[in-house]
Amino acid sequence: LELSAFTLSVQFLNRVTYVVGLVQGRDLLGKLGNALLEIFSVAKMSDTSNRLNPFHYILSHRRYSPCVSDLKCVLNVKGMARLFASSAGTFLQDWIDSLSLAQMMDGIVWRTMAQGHVEQESRGWVGAFNASISLGSLFERLLSWDDSDASPIDPSQSPLAQNLLSCVELNFHILQQGLGKWQANEMESYVSKAEQDNDSMDHLLCPVSLPFTTVASKNGTHLAFCALPIAQATPWSFHIPLHRFVAASLREACRRPVDQAAGMEELMNRIVTNIPQVELDNLFCGLMEFPALVLSRAAQVRSGLWRRNGSLMHDQVLNYGEPPFCRSLRDADILLLQYSVLGRRPQGEDVGCSLMVNLLLHRFGIFDFMGFAKAPDSNIPRYKEELALGVYLPEINSPKSIGYAEEDDIALPWTYTPASDLSASLALLEEFLHLLIVIITELPSLPPKDNADHTLQAKQRLRREVVHRLASGPKTHSELAEVHHVLSHWDNHFLSEEGKHINPDDASGAALGQALSEVAVRKSSRERLAPHHWELSRQAWDDYDPAFFHISMRSHQSAAENRPKPASSSSALGVEPKPFAPPKPIPAHPSFARIERDITADATVLAVVYRTLHVHCSPQSGDTGRDVSELRGSMAYHSDAMSETTLSRVVHLLTLGAFAWNNAGEEDVDWKKHGGGSSGSIFHNFGDGTRAPTPGDWVALALMSPPDMLMDSSWYTREENILLLLRRLAVDGGRPGGFVSQDRALRSGAAWLCEFAASKNTDAQTLIGSKAAGSTSESADSGKSELERRKQAAKHKAMERMKAQAAKFAEKMKIETEEPENEEMDESIDDTIDVLDTPRSDTMPPRRRFTRSSTGSESFHSASTTGSRSPHRSDLGIPQFFSMYSSGGDVLLDDSDHAIPDRLLKERPQCIICVDDGAMATEEIDVLTRDGEEDGKRKRSRRKTGSNALAFVGYAQASTVQKGGGGPPPSIDDRSPLSSVRRFAGTHVALCGHAVHSECCESYLTSVSHREDRTVGRRDEFRCPLCQRLSNCLVPFIDTGIDWADVPKRADGYANNAKNEVKSAPAAVKSAGEEDVDEGMAIDEHPPARLNLEGFLSTTPWWVARNDESVVWDGQCAFISSEYLDEDGEDSNESEEMEIDEDSPKSQRRRVRSLRKKDLYAAWTAMMRTPRFVMRRRLRPKNAIISGEGAADTPTQTIWPSPSEEKSGETVVWRSLMDLLADVAFKADGKRLGERYLHQYCGEFRHYIVEKSAYNIANREGGRSNVEWPACISTAGTLPDTRRQELSREKLLAKLLMSVQAFTYSSCCESHEAKRVFEKELSSEAASFELEQAIGAIHSKFGINGITCDGKLLLMPPPSISGNDSDGTQPFNGRLGKLRYLGLAVMAACGAVSADLVQLVMGFPLNKEKTVPKDPLTAYFDSPARAPVVFPLLLGHVLTHVVAAMCAACGRARARSDCLELAWPAPFSRKGSSSGPLSENKESLSASVANDCEGFIKLGMLARMLQILLNQMKITADTNDDDRAAFVLSTLRYMFAQEENESRSSKWQRTCFLLLEIAISSSKCSDKLSDRRDGFIEEQFRNACTIVASEAVSFLSDVGVIFQMLVPGVSGTFQVESTTMQQNEKETDLDVSLGMLRKLQKCLGLELVYDMLQSSLTQSVVKNWYETAQSHARISIADQSGVYSGKIRSRLYQTEGFRCFDWPMDSIRPYINDSMSQDGQITVPMVVEANPAALTPRNNEGEKTSNPLVAFSSKKSIQLLGGYAVTGPEHATARSHPRVTTLATSYTDLYATLGMLSPNCDQTAVCLICGEILNAGGKGECTKHSYRCGGGACIFFLLQECVGLMLHGDMAAYVHSPFVDSHGETPQYRGRPLNLDLDRYNLLHEMWSSHTIRQKVVSERGSARQVIIQDFY
Repeated sequence: LELSAFTLSVQFLNRVTYVVGLVQGRDLLGKLGNALLEIFSVAKMSDTSNRLNPFHYILSHRRYSPCVSDLKCVLNVKGMARLFASSAGTFLQDWIDSLSLAQMMDGIVWRTMAQGHVEQESRGWVGAFNASISLGSLFERLLSWDDSDASPIDPSQSPLAQNLLSCVELNFHILQQGLGKWQANEMESYVSKAEQDNDSMDHLLCPVSLPFTTVASKNGTHLAFCALPIAQATPWSFHIPLHRFVAASLREACRRPVDQAAGMEELMNRIVTNIPQVELDNLFCGLMEFPALVLSRAAQVRSGLWRRNGSLMHDQVLNYGEPPFCRSLRDADILLLQYSVLGRRPQGEDVGCSLMVNLLLHRFGIFDFMGFAKAPDSNIPRYKEELALGVYLPEINSPKSIGYAEEDDIALPWTYTPASDLSASLALLEEFLHLLIVIITELPSLPPKDNADHTLQAKQRLRREVVHRLASGPKTHSELAEVHHVLSHWDNHFLSEEGKHINPDDASGAALGQALSEVAVRKSSRERLAPHHWELSRQAWDDYDPAFFHISMRSHQSAAENRPKPASSSSALGVEPKPFAPPKPIPAHPSFARIERDITADATVLAVVYRTLHVHCSPQSGDTGRDVSELRGSMAYHSDAMSETTLSRVVHLLTLGAFAWNNAGEEDVDWKKHGGGSSGSIFHNFGDGTRAPTPGDWVALALMSPPDMLMDSSWYTREENILLLLRRLAVDGGRPGGFVSQDRALRSGAAWLCEFAASKNTDAQTLIGSKAAGSTSESADSGKSELERRKQAAKHKAMERMKAQAAKFAEKMKIETEEPENEEMDESIDDTIDVLDTPRSDTMPPRRRFTRSSTGSESFHSASTTGSRSPHRSDLGIPQFFSMYSSGGDVLLDDSDHAIPDRLLKERPQCIICVDDGAMATEEIDVLTRDGEEDGKRKRSRRKTGSNALAFVGYAQASTVQKGGGGPPPSIDDRSPLSSVRRFAGTHVALCGHAVHSECCESYLTSVSHREDRTVGRRDEFRCPLCQRLSNCLVPFIDTGIDWADVPKRADGYANNAKNEVKSAPAAVKSAGEEDVDEGMAIDEHPPARLNLEGFLSTTPWWVARNDESVVWDGQCAFISSEYLDEDGEDSNESEEMEIDEDSPKSQRRRVRSLRKKDLYAAWTAMMRTPRFVMRRRLRPKNAIISGEGAADTPTQTIWPSPSEEKSGETVVWRSLMDLLADVAFKADGKRLGERYLHQYCGEFRHYIVEKSAYNIANREGGRSNVEWPACISTAGTLPDTRRQELSREKLLAKLLMSVQAFTYSSCCESHEAKRVFEKELSSEAASFELEQAIGAIHSKFGINGITCDGKLLLMPPPSISGNDSDGTQPFNGRLGKLRYLGLAVMAACGAVSADLVQLVMGFPLNKEKTVPKDPLTAYFDSPARAPVVFPLLLGHVLTHVVAAMCAACGRARARSDCLELAWPAPFSRKGSSSGPLSENKESLSASVANDCEGFIKLGMLARMLQILLNQMKITADTNDDDRAAFVLSTLRYMFAQEENESRSSKWQRTCFLLLEIAISSSKCSDKLSDRRDGFIEEQFRNACTIVASEAVSFLSDVGVIFQMLVPGVSGTFQVESTTMQQNEKETDLDVSLGMLRKLQKCLGLELVYDMLQSSLTQSVVKNWYETAQSHARISIADQSGVYSGKIRSRLYQTEGFRCFDWPMDSIRPYINDSMSQDGQITVPMVVEANPAALTPRNNEGEKTSNPLVAFSSKKSIQLLGGYAVTGPEHATARSHPRVTTLATSYTDLYATLGMLSPNCDQTAVCLICGEILNAGGKGECTKHSYRCGGGACIFFLLQECVGLMLHGDMAAYVHSPFVDSHGETPQYRGRPLNLDLDRYNLLHEMWSSHTIRQKVVSERGSARQVIIQDFY
């Protein structure tokens, strides 16, 4: 057999002509049939046995498969199946014999509970099932012909073509010659076993006949009926393929037309006429018994009765009863049961419906459980009579539990049940009822008239299958494609023919898609990158059948939960009447249609229905009802016997009965032929024969019969009938106080039955109406109240559970939940309280009350409406700022303009762990008092240390999205324009918006750290406790006043001086010892005007060197007092301790010392807490009275907390955040560039790393060991503590600037992402209303209000903070809004060092005579060299510098508004580190901040423009390049002297020239005029002007968004235009850019650049920028021999020169694709390409794509996700891997391309960010590339596996492939073309640009069963 040649299909049978020739000349079919029979004959158990051995290698190794495959190939030839019915051939008989051998293989014997569990489960069932499935796959192929089909071979050449049987003849032949003979032989082996001893068990015994119920016998049946003597322990099998082939033949007969002599009627007539009665009875007995045996045993397995046989029994039941094999197994058995009902006629007439019902009761084992009495026991004489007549055989014995009849000691028929407990019996009852429902609903359909009718029926069946598949939940197209397995061959054929008209390439899929479009809606799965799912529409739920048999019980349970609940109704029954199940969509076959009425009118079935309803709904049932001890089957009334599924089955049955009898008419003479009148039916003795039963009669006899008659038991006398029980179910849901149905659909179904009965029967109407009138309303109310009670109970239980969990968690973390006890305050406070105890006049305004929050901070509670302003107070002689603590912890403060404003947030954010609105601890408060007896004694009232801070959960990650869009970094020698952008990674911060205490977070991380290792994988990362988003940092919560969100009130126009802003600007920088600023400031009653740049520079106190001569710049990072410098400029104050001279007028402030780290900590502590109120008053005797002018003349003193004070929780959180932000970028750059590369050039804001690297390199060269920073910069090797503190402060400032850069980068990323998504939606083809919804979603997602200035500037909504409905959170909505929390933290930190920071980043000119050191170059060689903390403005990132200055101004304004500057210990509270505008008018304060920010924006724009001009004109900061600068300047002067063009572009070029001229005018020969024009220089300059305009637009659009984030109210002052600029064909790109630039300037309120440059102050600032850059460059190239080599100098002062392009990258998209020359010069293209971010294409016709499921591109390739075509010299030398520049949209093309580029790679991965091709064979190349390309986050496509791969560090996760078929899926098999799905690709793009790749990786790993090992890819 192993050498057999039955695999011809591979070589020969694919040719039609060859197959026809073999069949015609060689009888190929006969030989294949004979071969199959011989193969199975070898596998027989023995020579005498006709059963197959499932363990034989023929079955276990499927040796028959080649023969079966050859048969399929032959039968696939058109018309070849017609020869199967040839009576002249041998194939038909061989086929029948083969199926007969396969009958009953793999017999199974029941194991009782006493036998114990099977120790070794048999695997023979696998071979048996494989054989059955293989044979079943041939059934419909063999029968796929019509009687009229001609033979495919010539009849004259072969006898096979002669005497072809019709379908009826074939069925008759198989039944008589095949199945009949096998059943006759098989039945002889079944005998009733005689009881031999007392030890025999009941499950081994079996009767030869089974009793009818007394209910059936009283309706015309015998007392018993013949049955196969099958005991519970009798072996049985799932496999009866011969029976199932008969079922397949019967299906084909049902397809034949009724009006022809070829259908079911003809077949039945032939059987009855030609088969003797005995054989006929045995034939139909076997047709009923064997399928019923398999169905009942499968039900027993599902009910748990076969658990001792092992778990493999469940696997067999799943294969038997569920798709895809159920059609040839279980469905065939059901059809045989239906057909046997028609043919088995126990009394020679009608049908055997009652016989089938009673047989199933016995086989299922629920006869006794349902309380039925055995008919022979009730009438023994009659039993003897029927026994004597030979109706059935006498019993040999009966079990001892049954006993014998008293008369003549005769054994009576009996029944047996294997169920020993209640649950099993109830499960069997459910299975029994479900089988009856399926028998009714799955009757063969009406024969189709023609092909069109068959196609229509096939569509209806397909629709029905799809509806029920979708009922359990959304499904993909491929999951729904399995429905074709349960459809017939003919259905699939006609559906395919219909689908060819829609999609010839996928005909079956097209038919399924058409069905889906009718019943389902597509559900997008964008969040999971998964295929789209289909969800059942609400209208299609009307077709849902709760007992549909092609889905599992679990799917039905899911469907019950998903099913729409019926709406409330005004019906008297309380619910909307609606059928519980739909009617059959296709009418049943005429021969089978009667079964619907037969079953629903069967007396036994109705008795089962009543019994079930009575158990669940009757008030007399249950544990509290009547005594049921004497009732048969009393176990069913146990309280545990309630099942909503069982109850739904009986309602379903009655609903089917209502449908079946609805059209019954009394004029039907042959009504018994149409069903309902056979023996055992309630209509068996109906009427006098003059009329047929009507629907009203069915209602009367089925629903309204007296229960004692229906159940044949007097116990049910006076019980409610079925109709009343149904009404109770509809109204009350069941039994009050007992079982109540939760399924409203079930109650609606019961109500519908009641209405149906009332409409068909007047008595029923009367019964329902009278009952409903008295109790319906009350029942409805009680039902409603019961529902409400349950809801409240569930809610209460859930709340209690939440509280318990919170308490348990709090106890676990030892969090205090009680308020701290009030400690006794010092007596010295009494003299403060005396101030408030003085009588108050009627004119005094009401006081405001402050209450300590849980953090110890004082939260403000205003008695007035939130957001209102208090009136100006009268001078009461009370200090304007003071702190008063009463015993209750309240602080009272008078209303005034100086009072601290209301808080923006009405409620502080609550910790998501402990559900508190603030930290539990408070800071230490020092209260100083002076007592007459104890002069100068200090006492403290200490509460708790402020170590716990409220913070927001965030995630900081390295990013290259706006740093070149990914790809490997440039080489260290690369000086291309893009190298400065792409060299370093940025830091992106995202917040989820959930707050948590720092201590709660630590405790939470400790408790979950062991669970996060698998998914998160890194110790420094965790998940947000609430939303489970990936997190790694906390951002401190900074409380702010409501005035932060005020709209700046400024007068129209510009002001050029200080008159409109501050009356006395110099007073803003007075020292603390001079006259108080509060009294020296004059407040303008009118709002200030908007300042132009001249006005800003002339009045701003931020230019400290110009306005305050008492301070000087220390040359590094701070202002110091000039009076403490000696004549040589050295700091004479070396003492760390400070002394106070009581007699000196300057003794009321501290002596100035060096600024230290502790000072900065103390300042941050004060700035970041909620405002405190520090007492400002002169120390005075305790009994002194403060009043009148005396108080006003009393000098004030600010009391500072000790510098050594412990850092607060907010400061600790902020410091941790700064460290993280600095480390994230540095570690990413280290892995991206390499340690050697990074140490050569570290970038900006890393001076401490630069110094450590440079000095340690020198140390290694000198043979010395490495030294840590800051000791490495000391020549002595050690540093005093004071100096170390100063250097630590420098490091903190550097990290602060890194935090500002992270905030800037994050803001730009979010704003550019918003614009990208907005542009994509605009380019889509959605309808207008869909577009509006999409744009609204974008606004909500990002927290914006719109986009203006031709899509360049995002508009954030003006703050809505007024009114009672506002809670103050509106400014923090959306992704940009959440970033405001980070912005507030940065503002607070910058505000503490505002003046120093502004000078660092903006580079205002200094007084060089008083600057320390005087000459940086000289100082460099006189002392250890130092790297600058910040690059000069022209050499750094201008946008970050400007944002830092804006944060400083905003932070200073917040401090001034909340009076925070009174509490920090900085030596220069009124100047120096905290200098800033000190307007006392709170309304003008917001305007002042807006003016300051606008001034910084103007300066930043000038600096950015100058940067580009210097770069493009090849002017470097090198001193030796002065000749180049002079040549360029003279050439441009000559050019403009010759030109007279006054166009807009020409004016812009003159403006750019003016800016360049101002900067380099100090160069030698700068006044020399060239005598000729240089075309190359002029072209360079024109290109530079175009780029400058574009970059100015980009700069203003970016900084404008950040301006709105830092000053929320400023968006209300923007001048927004609704018009959109349309580009004229004649307009150049420069004209377009200038138009957008003017719009932005007008919107932001900025004057023209030319007007800015007219100011002498502006010119001096611009000159200083260029000179500072030159000075910086001179130091780096100075040649000086000494201790330190020139390498150290170059490293300490190394920069990238003047940058042309800088991040964010979106501004340079038009210039980087094929526009960069070899020397790095940028050439402006004539036509700007469209933004590649808009990936969704438009059709040329402007219409939607033909397939709405998937968006394919019409292009052959598409941009990579990075979006940038990276060019430059680094790719010619540094790149070691091939790459693609675009991504092919066809998977086939991509496969071919990558195969050529990487032919030796078995597992290929392509980076979707940059296009690099890597080896994915487990060598870790993808992981290494992810660090170089995306900073640790990257997306790859695995070519061979056709799946996406995402990386987060060393962790990876698979995602769905972006290449899909026409249905949006990636099949695991080949055949369908795969193309790039733009929707998925856009989603990948969104993940990349929105920085959610890492979150996606963690999410996928958390839900995956198996995760990818780290570093594998």
